Amino acid sequence: MSDNFIRHLISLAVTIAVGLAWLSGYFSSLNGWWWTVFGIIIIYVIIYKLIEV
Repeated sequence: MSDNFIRHLISLAVTIAVGLAWLSGYFSSLNGWWWTVFGIIIIYVIIYKLIEV
C-alpha cells in the first residue's frame, strides 16, 4: 500500500471514530456514561489495528 492510501485510511478511521464517539455520547446521556467508555476502548483497538498495517 502506498503512503497516500494509508493516510487516507487513517483519516477515514479517525473521522468514523469521532462520529461514533459523538453518537455514543448522545445515546449515553447522563445515566449511561459507561457506553461512552466502552465505545472509546473499542474504537482505540480498531484504530490501533488499522495503523499496524
